Parts: sequence; structure tokens; C-alpha cells
Amino acid sequence: MTLSQIQGFYKNQTVFITGSTGLLGKLVLRKLLTTCAPKKIYLLIRQHKGKSVEERLETLLDSADLRRDKSEFKGKIFAIKGDCGLPGLGISQDDRNTLVNETTCIIHIAATIKFNEHLRLAAYINVRAVQDLLHLAKEVRDLKAIVHVSTAFSNCNHKDLIKEQFYEPGMTATELLKMLESMNDEAITNTTPDVLGSWPNSYTFTKAVAENIIKNEAQDLPICIVRPAIVMGACQEQILF
Repeated sequence: MTLSQIQGFYKNQTVFITGSTGLLGKLVLRKLLTTCAPKKIYLLIRQHKGKSVEERLETLLDSADLRRDKSEFKGKIFAIKGDCGLPGLGISQDDRNTLVNETTCIIHIAATIKFNEHLRLAAYINVRAVQDLLHLAKEVRDLKAIVHVSTAFSNCNHKDLIKEQFYEPGMTATELLKMLESMNDEAITNTTPDVLGSWPNSYTFTKAVAENIIKNEAQDLPICIVRPAIVMGACQEQILF
């Protein structure tokens, strides 16, 4: 059977994925493992609700419908302890060195998708994490591609047809993060409506700022932005919610 261009591209590649525990991340992980024959996959996973990274990895493999193939895929999947809400993605220096030396592709899916998320947390996860990921990507020795998952609603404040192009956000990532560091949570809450401007919520605003980071800081990287609309389950894919 002839491989598609995507299958051929990812064959024997070492892929670093953020956001693999979410619905879209599970589907991407499953598709890569079952159809693309990658060499390795590193997954950024944080400790959550008392579960270790290793325990969450086991749960992830089950929920991504990889239970029957777990033994086959286990040697290809490795957990990287981290957290997109922390500086530097919360990754240890040893794990960072591993990613720099081995990774060839990066798929950044992680985000907080709560519309009413506090602006500080939304900015840390949706903005600062992208900036930190690009810093990491620039150190990777054999980087072939980065896929950044944005949203179709990142520029929803534009009333005309939204084109496949960059749009200017209300402020740059540097301005936003500097402002947040100088304010307490209550002050941020009070000023959030003014900061958002024509954006309806912190989610769409921070995703717009993240795209601007890519425009300004990733010109020398092999990167693309995808803007999915509403993500739902598919009847053909047995992904457990």
C-alpha cells in the first residue's frame, strides 16, 4: 500500500507532542502510531490529580484505544515530565537535552481552552509556553517541522473573511507577560476587559497573541499554523472521552 505524503514524512521520525492527553492530542498520537511508523514519540505530561506522569501515560494509552497494541508501541512512547503553565515548560535539563538531541518534529497542541480562564493562566499556557517551545525548537539539532495548533477563532474579532494570514493582536507577548508580572490577580481581573478589547474572551485573545509570537520569532523555523474549528469526536475513531 502506497504511503501518503504525511505518512511518508513521519516515518522513522522522532516526534515531540504537547497536549497529548486532550481529545485532539489522543487522536494525533493514535494516528501517528498506527499509520505513520515513527521512530519515537515523546509526550509532555504533567502530574495531575495525584497521578504520576507514568500513571497518566498508561491511562492515555488506554483512552487512545491503544490497549491491544500497547506492548508493540510501548518501546516507542516516552513521557517527558513537564507543565505548559510553568516557565520553560517545566522540563528538566536532562529531558531538554534529550529533546534537543533526538527530536525531529514538534506538534504543539497543548492549550487551556476555557473561554473564561483567568488571563494570567491563559497567557502562561497559551502564550508563554509557545515562546518557550520556540526557544527549545531553535536548539534542536535536526528539526524538520513544527506544527502549532491554533484555533479558527483566534481572529474572530475581524468581521470580514478571515484569511490564512497573520493579524496583529492587541499587544505583543512581551507586553502582555510584562504587564501580568507587574499585577496581582485581582488587578488583572479588573483590567481584563480593557486588555481583551474586541476579543470576546481570554482564550481567543491569547491564541491570537501566540500566533503573533510565531510571526515575530519563528521566521527561521520550519513551522506551520493550523486553525481547527470546533473539535469533536468522530464515529470512526474509538477515542474515550
